[in-house]
Amino acid sequence: MEKERILVVDDDAILAMGLQRLLQGWGYELAGMAYSGEEAVIKASQMRPDLILMDINLGGKLDGVETAQQIKTDLNIPVIYLTAYLDKDIIERVEKTNPFGYILKPFQESELYAAIKIALYNSKAEKVLKLHYHIQNVLNSIVRISLEPISLTEQMGRVLDTIITIPWLEFESKGAIFLLGTRKDVLEMRVQRGLSEQLLRLCEYVPFGKCLCGKSAATREIVFAGSVDDRHDIRFDGMMPHGHFCVPIIFTNKLLGVLNLYLKAGHVRSPMEEEFLMAVSNTLAGIIARRWAEEELERVKRQNELILNSAGEGIYGLDRNGQITFVNPAAAKMLGWQVEELLGEPYHCIRHRPEEADRPDEDCLIYRAFKEGNIYRVEDEVFWRKDATSFPVEYVATPIVNEHGNLSGAVVVFNDMLERKKAQAEKMAALGQLVSGVAHEINTPIGNAVLSASHLQEKTQDMITSFQRNTLTKSSLQRYLEVVKEDGNIILKNLLRSADMIKSFKMVSGDQTSQQRRRFDLRDYIADIMLGLKPMIKKTSHHITINCEQEIEIDSYPGAFAQVITNLVMNAITHAFEKDDRGTIDITAVQKQNNVTVTVSDNGKGIPEAILGKIFDPFFTTNRKAGNTGLGLHIVYNIVHQTLQGDIHCQSTEALGTNFTISMPRELPCQ
Repeated sequence: MEKERILVVDDDAILAMGLQRLLQGWGYELAGMAYSGEEAVIKASQMRPDLILMDINLGGKLDGVETAQQIKTDLNIPVIYLTAYLDKDIIERVEKTNPFGYILKPFQESELYAAIKIALYNSKAEKVLKLHYHIQNVLNSIVRISLEPISLTEQMGRVLDTIITIPWLEFESKGAIFLLGTRKDVLEMRVQRGLSEQLLRLCEYVPFGKCLCGKSAATREIVFAGSVDDRHDIRFDGMMPHGHFCVPIIFTNKLLGVLNLYLKAGHVRSPMEEEFLMAVSNTLAGIIARRWAEEELERVKRQNELILNSAGEGIYGLDRNGQITFVNPAAAKMLGWQVEELLGEPYHCIRHRPEEADRPDEDCLIYRAFKEGNIYRVEDEVFWRKDATSFPVEYVATPIVNEHGNLSGAVVVFNDMLERKKAQAEKMAALGQLVSGVAHEINTPIGNAVLSASHLQEKTQDMITSFQRNTLTKSSLQRYLEVVKEDGNIILKNLLRSADMIKSFKMVSGDQTSQQRRRFDLRDYIADIMLGLKPMIKKTSHHITINCEQEIEIDSYPGAFAQVITNLVMNAITHAFEKDDRGTIDITAVQKQNNVTVTVSDNGKGIPEAILGKIFDPFFTTNRKAGNTGLGLHIVYNIVHQTLQGDIHCQSTEALGTNFTISMPRELPCQ
């Protein structure tokens, strides 16, 4: 424990020496001796004693009362007066300096000892009270700053301004706050006041363990320096003498940064100052941690909003009362509402017809999700738009459980099935065309096989009759064998042709109704697709050519590819030519490194420039009266981009024709 330090001010050298002996005998440290008021002011400033024993009658310009008043004003050090005089005027002057004691000479040693003990105790108590009062005021100011709607950097700057301008602390008007940044174990200067350009450059980044701030970060302890000593690693020519308090900023045992304050050179370390700085550091740590948590929460919130806003599915949330708490743009668009209109509304406006608003909640699986805590998946349901029209959906209702394990609502994710059902209908229509085409094509070889089989049956019956009548000749047997050979070849050839057709049909039709990925030869597969379209093509005067490089094997989704080629060819047959035109549709395929480019082109009438940019839009058609839905090319676009992971472009010139160019990877990446 450090000894308490006392300064003796008396122009009587003998008395002063006696006081020195007494003080040292009582266990106090003599901070020094002064023989005039002027000398006392200087030594008090330099030595910062805990107590001053002051004679009133001093030689020089300042007497004891004037000296005590100046020291109290500048340094607030307690004083006990020692004097042989006690008159009314002196008492009035002494009272104004608020001394901690007044002893008349000559005095008893016990009287002086008691006065010193009481003065030091009261001084400490007063300092503690004042310190706590000042600490609370400063902390209140810092808390008020933390509540202001400004950035963390601005808040830290305001806090630093508050600390370095506290009048009762002997800090210089300089300092900085460092925080941990992106680099491991490196402090980054975030705010500063009064630092030179050299320091701003040299102290922008401070590794743990380097200089005083780095040492404070590494040890997580206050580092004090009364001067620029050998621990001060960062220095430069012309650096002015100074000291430092470097205080770690710690929150829940996690280092956040370091508070660096500048002191006048020769500053004496004070436990009360350290107590104050730790209180400030702890408050600052709470502010920083809270702001970082708020910023992280805001970042997660923005990320979640971005995900919700970017999702193609409709998503909305409900509270325990069935009120809508959030809804993403996709859901609002599908439902025909604005996002703001749905917030706070009951989910009935989505789930039920307007006239069914009083329908019992218990009948609704969405209601049961947030009341019972079960997940419900529904594949065939309808939701209702703002205009009272409905559309088919599939949805999943999932309960939301809060941090206490209690149900707080539900989230509903749904998809509009209308477009999917129309796309499925078009796919089945294309499959129907394929079936019709194959059935038409297979009639010819099957018919030829039946005719040959009938002829063979007839000749066989003739041979049986000749054999039974014993009229069979060698020549008739020879002719019969020739018929068997000829008709057998015809039957075999036509049945093999039919088998190939059925095999191709099974492959293409199976691909079109499945989502399986496999390897296939591009040239052969395009030929198989065209085989299924042959009956429709025969009804026209158009000619289709296939120009595909040999041995292009791709690893993709053949069903999706078949649907794209079928739609593009049928689109050309339906829209590219006038009724009596004899057109040409070319399908070309080339391989360029790891990509394949497939082009479906025609020499028809072309697409007007005014509508060329709309052809891939859903439900866009120029021939709705003929029953077209306007989904064909939209489906093609989605399949190419989403399933085949490629791209599709259209170029067209009126009266010259149209080119659809598909670029896709030869081998899809692993999923």
